[in-house]
Amino acid sequence: MSDASHDRSTVSFREIMADDPTGLEAIAGMHMELLGYGPMAGLGRRFVREICYRAHMQDELLRVTLATVGGHPAGFVAYTPYSATFHRSGLGRHLVRAGLETALAILSKPSRLIKLMRALKVLGSRREENQRVDDTIGEVVCIAVRPEYLKPAFARASG
Repeated sequence: MSDASHDRSTVSFREIMADDPTGLEAIAGMHMELLGYGPMAGLGRRFVREICYRAHMQDELLRVTLATVGGHPAGFVAYTPYSATFHRSGLGRHLVRAGLETALAILSKPSRLIKLMRALKVLGSRREENQRVDDTIGEVVCIAVRPEYLKPAFARASG
């Protein structure tokens, strides 16, 4: 199917909830596929699904919207309405769970220890910034779109 054959009616959006295993799996899969070079992805798909998404969604610190084209996942956007709280204390609320998921990730693939150090460096780099940020500010945490949906022909056809 060519990009131009898609029309506006085949594009849909739905919010993914923390208790939606199919939606969470789709988001985690796309995160690993499209953003797999990032520091959190280095800890594996399970860590991404359970800690980066489900835990924050349960606390209502993160919202995720999945875009589909013709019923197939095309991309997603994850955003927080409370940027400072999300970065300042989001993982702290799930420290034991995050520790367990991190230990499982490292035990299953010891080379992930280097990825963990990179992830901690990224988290630490935001500490000073988050002390100054007003919590009424939201933030797009990540956005990912499959390459075939980034083409101008698809954008024109889908609106």
